[in-house]
Amino acid sequence: MAGSSGSQLAQLKRQVKDSGINDRRQESAAAKKRKRGAQASEQDTAAARRAALARIKDDRRFNPFDEKVTKQKHEVLGRKVKGAVGRPGLAKQGGLAQRAATLLPEYQNRNRSSTFIDRRFGESDATMTPEERMLERFTREKQKGAGSGGGKGKKAALFSLNDEEGQEEELTHFGRSLSGMGNLPMLGDIDEDGAGQIDSYTTGADHFGGFEEGAGESSSGPKTKAEVMREVMAKSKMHKMERQQMRDADDELRAQLDDELGDIRGLLMQAPVPPKPQPGAADGEASTFAAGAVAGPSAEKKKAAEYDSFVRELAFERRAKPQERLKTEEELAEEEAEELRKAEKSRLKRMRGEVDDSDDEESGRGRPRGEKRAAQGDDLDDDFVDGEGQTAADIYGLGSGLGEGEDDQGEEDDDDDDEEESEEEQDEALEVDGYGEAMEGGGDDSEEEGETRTASAIKSAKPAAKPKAAGTAAKAPALPFTFPCPSAHKDFLNILSTHSVDPSQVPLVIKRIRALHHPSLAEDNKFKLQAFIGVLLDHALYEARAASVEEDQESSHAHSSCVDSLLAPLFELSTAYPRAAAHHFVTKISLMERNLTRGLSRGAINPENRTSPGAAELALLRLAGLIWPTSDLNHPVTTPLMLLEAHYLAHCRIRSHSDLAASLFLTSLVVQQQAGEAKRMVPEVINAVTNAVLLLLPINKRKTRAQAMEICRRYAVPTPDFGERHAEGLNVSSLPEDGRRADLFGLLSGRVTGSDAAQDLLCVALSLVVSLSTLYEGTAAYIELFEPVRAILALVADSDKGAASPIGMTLTHLETKLRVAQSSRRPITLHAHRAVPLASFIPKFDDGGRGSRRYDNGRGSSDPDAERAQAAKLRALVRKEKKGAVRELRRDAQFLAQHRAEERREEAKEYNRKIGKITAALGEERSEEKRREREKERMTRRRKEGGGK
Repeated sequence: MAGSSGSQLAQLKRQVKDSGINDRRQESAAAKKRKRGAQASEQDTAAARRAALARIKDDRRFNPFDEKVTKQKHEVLGRKVKGAVGRPGLAKQGGLAQRAATLLPEYQNRNRSSTFIDRRFGESDATMTPEERMLERFTREKQKGAGSGGGKGKKAALFSLNDEEGQEEELTHFGRSLSGMGNLPMLGDIDEDGAGQIDSYTTGADHFGGFEEGAGESSSGPKTKAEVMREVMAKSKMHKMERQQMRDADDELRAQLDDELGDIRGLLMQAPVPPKPQPGAADGEASTFAAGAVAGPSAEKKKAAEYDSFVRELAFERRAKPQERLKTEEELAEEEAEELRKAEKSRLKRMRGEVDDSDDEESGRGRPRGEKRAAQGDDLDDDFVDGEGQTAADIYGLGSGLGEGEDDQGEEDDDDDDEEESEEEQDEALEVDGYGEAMEGGGDDSEEEGETRTASAIKSAKPAAKPKAAGTAAKAPALPFTFPCPSAHKDFLNILSTHSVDPSQVPLVIKRIRALHHPSLAEDNKFKLQAFIGVLLDHALYEARAASVEEDQESSHAHSSCVDSLLAPLFELSTAYPRAAAHHFVTKISLMERNLTRGLSRGAINPENRTSPGAAELALLRLAGLIWPTSDLNHPVTTPLMLLEAHYLAHCRIRSHSDLAASLFLTSLVVQQQAGEAKRMVPEVINAVTNAVLLLLPINKRKTRAQAMEICRRYAVPTPDFGERHAEGLNVSSLPEDGRRADLFGLLSGRVTGSDAAQDLLCVALSLVVSLSTLYEGTAAYIELFEPVRAILALVADSDKGAASPIGMTLTHLETKLRVAQSSRRPITLHAHRAVPLASFIPKFDDGGRGSRRYDNGRGSSDPDAERAQAAKLRALVRKEKKGAVRELRRDAQFLAQHRAEERREEAKEYNRKIGKITAALGEERSEEKRREREKERMTRRRKEGGGK
């Protein structure tokens, strides 16, 4: 850059010199004299100087940093590239100026809610001086007042009474000047009362009451003032008449409402209006008319008095009182607990033969001797009479009461009432099928001790709470109203055995325990109820075990019904305390898993080892599936539940009909749990049902057995028990003719054996096959899942009774479903499409017209589809505009940040200046104070020295 052109400063000086601009301070006197003698004025010289400096400022050739040149990759002669040379400095300066003109005022006015626009004449004109503005405003105001302005000024000038331009205005009336009307009558003198009166001899015309006809111009010309006023008066009279008609209509409507007041009053007061007396017909028309004429005014007064009294009644009518507020859950729980306590207190007093009168006890007064107490809610006898002579039969509708020797029957009625109450509570719970179960023992005990204690606890506790047979004549004591909240199952069993609670009354006991220990009544009730969940779960296991070992059918059904009745309180408590309930369930499931693992390790086919779940375990699995959601992908309770069920189905060996019953019940639980939205594939269920069908069918021939084994091997269905010694004798001797209902507890306990058990289980297995085929319908592997079962059933189809038998119906169902699945399945084939040519790397050129060829850069510029190309251009434009908008927003933010920083610097500078000024003033004051103190000390010292001398 230094070359011959020199430095940047040298170039600038040379350009200034070439432009004829010199420093006037260095000119000689002769040069200045010559310039003053020239014709050009001093102002023209200054203007030319400024124009030359502006040209130099705009010319950036001497500063290469003010230009940005984009070097092109290929130079093409005759082609002009837009934007190849740019001036970033100038562009930045223009952008800052634009932001200072637009963005900065907006930022400064951001907190202003209103603006004021000065619309005075000349206020926004910067070329006018204040004197010129005031003169122009004064001129316009005079023109407006004189009527030479706009329409408003002309209208105001018509009624102006001021003397303007030397013309005198005069008042006229009907075109005649008022100054010439000397014969107008004057107003009369004011009388003694001070009221001015007009003379009576004056006429209407003399008192400006003219407007007679003919007073104006002829009818051929425009309307006179009199005609206009007549029209106005006519319109006024017409409107007045219309208003009078509206008032008449309102009066008629009001009169009609007055006539109907009696009906309205009857509706409001809910009382019929007394009929009006009708005059007798024998009096004749003349007497009736005379009586009506005489009694007319009194009747109207009476009607008005009735109306006034009714209005006063409405005014002083008693307002409706607000209802009592709804009680909170805590208040309702407290009331229910208090009622139970009072009822228990009364029951105990009646049992001891004491007087029971809570009202007299609270008031401190006893009941007179011989007077019987009031009827109580639990009084079922008819040996009392109330104060009005009514007996229990009249009050409670119990009939004539009990006779001698009918105590047992009365006790049965009491039990029936309790059973009905229990059934009503069960209706509120979830309605499910099947039976429950569980297992005694805790997760913290050892495996050996857990199993031993479980069996011993169930057996030892069973006689204590053994239910009475249905229809027994034994008289049970009355059920208490208050119970403690047990923290362990043995405490709960003690409560049931102490009060001889029937299994049907267990829900009522649970309900009263929950009401007495509601969480809102005491702080520790919440923890008691959380422990009570485990007690209820253990009792469900206990009842399921008792139902399986009970030989009596009715007693077994009573225990199973008790298990079902425990579902509702378990569900409610689990909903209220999910964490505690989940802990109890997971503890039981973990114990079952450990017991299964221990039994499998000792020998899966040993009949002494317990591997298959019993009635208690099955009840627990059923309750868990009903209480907790089984459709969740991951759940703290249902996930281990499903794993345990799959473990049972996959590893438990079939040794007896009890094992088959447990396996099929587990299968039904899985079907029930997956029948909703989940529909997860559980292959252990398919294998378990296939094995059950294979073991129960009468496949005795060697050839048929070999065919069945080949079917299972082909479809990879494990059959570890088929054909083994421990599984012999499980198949049916004869095929069932119709569907049978299986006794679950009888099968699990071994009460039902032999051919009956096999036929019941075969019917259950066939129904589960149909349920599973419906559940997994539409699955991609449907054919592979259910073809083995169909083939096995087809082996015994010839010996079946017919298509109406359970086997025939199941086989028909499977064949239909498999046929549909086979028709909807399509084999995998190659894609039928045109061969893809090899990629070509020859450059593509686009003929843009007029003989030009342009290389395709791969950005879609040569797309043959015009719409797609236009869409690509629009997308590119949107991206470009978006990037530009983001860039401008960033620059705006940077500009505002710089402005705020400058404001802060100015504020800090002003603050420092004020602080410095204050500090200087304080320094001066302090200096002056010190000077006075020194002067005072000096004077004091001099005074002391003078006094001493």
